[in-house]
Amino acid sequence: MTMIPLRLFPWILGLLAFSSVQCAQSSTAPAVPAEACAGDRPGAPCFVTRIMCVGDSNTQGGADLPSYRYPLWFDLQAAGSLVDFVGTQFVTVGENGTTQPNLTQFPEYYTSFDRDHEGYSGYRTDELLPLLAPAVAMDCPDVCVLLMGTNDIGQRGAIGAQEALIGLEELVKEVRSQAPATMFLIGTLPPIGPGSFYFANEAFVPQFNGD
Repeated sequence: MTMIPLRLFPWILGLLAFSSVQCAQSSTAPAVPAEACAGDRPGAPCFVTRIMCVGDSNTQGGADLPSYRYPLWFDLQAAGSLVDFVGTQFVTVGENGTTQPNLTQFPEYYTSFDRDHEGYSGYRTDELLPLLAPAVAMDCPDVCVLLMGTNDIGQRGAIGAQEALIGLEELVKEVRSQAPATMFLIGTLPPIGPGSFYFANEAFVPQFNGD
């Protein structure tokens, strides 16, 4: 299983979105009405690439940062990529609409940022598994971004790292049981910082990432 650093996500997803546009524009099939395939963005073109960001608090985000999803969204917009973030969730940990997230730092959070995601703070891969099939069946993602395993490692160390790798494979199978054509980007986990109560197991993160 190949994992990809988060810094490469905008470039790769931009290419996937561009490929979707080229495929749609060159297709000889009859046009499909926008409302039949554009998800929750009225008027969006049919060749929009639907991206589901799946994971734990690294995906859901919190007060300090609405996760990697916020900069990723605006990187894709700046590149002209036609994308739609999808998912059944739309809030960060502790979100209250005023101070969390910090709207001074993230002024477009409630305006042009697409908040939809499938992130669950504190969840291990096995805990996320039963929630994923219904979400995929509802939102039909073209691309699934998986960033998962921190809680497995933090709670269970070396055993958790192995369980997380197996769990990722199960998550991929679960998505493909509902949407067989879905493409995947599986991210390397960020380091566990010394302020975290998971820090004792930080050494297992590079093992998980394949370093």
